[in-house]
Amino acid sequence: SMVFGVWLQMKLFPKMPNGKKYFLVGFFCISSYGLMMSNVSSSADLQTYILPAIMLYGLFGIFLQGTTAAKSFSELEHDSTMFSHAQQFKNMVSQIGQSMGVALASIGLQWRTTVHYDVLNNHVASNDPIYQKTLAQVATQYAKHTDAVSAQKMAFSWIQSLLSQQSTLLAGIDYFTLLFFVGIIGFVVMLIQKRLN
Repeated sequence: SMVFGVWLQMKLFPKMPNGKKYFLVGFFCISSYGLMMSNVSSSADLQTYILPAIMLYGLFGIFLQGTTAAKSFSELEHDSTMFSHAQQFKNMVSQIGQSMGVALASIGLQWRTTVHYDVLNNHVASNDPIYQKTLAQVATQYAKHTDAVSAQKMAFSWIQSLLSQQSTLLAGIDYFTLLFFVGIIGFVVMLIQKRLN
């Protein structure tokens, strides 16, 4: 999708150099990607749901970053020294931005995973009927292959691993929901821009 995005932008940019429409498309793509990924489920098909979402993410990168780069240096194209310095500065800022983005995403995901784990873990209690029923059912299956005490321990371990998995998945949904709102905000900000070239 990124290769297609570059090809499309190279075809359109000389004819329609106004950057606003490319920014709008880019923010629309990241917002759609966030929406699709925040609603993903175990029944989602790879080819009809996941791959289109990933393609939108690729197009977001091209239409936003490519347009920003093209518009940032358009006035410096006749001064090779200034253009070189601007390009180096852009690369440094880009690396810092990417590092900060990865760090903040990691911290946010870890925080949300912990929050969801705490909430879910409150239901792993002797007074919770759903937990007791699930534990008994899983222990019964393990008891077919081992003694009752080991089956109980294995069932508890299975529930704990499922708890960890579900809290991570819920944190991912939070992350993609945030991306959706960031895309919407970016889209609205670009839409009301009057002076953007």
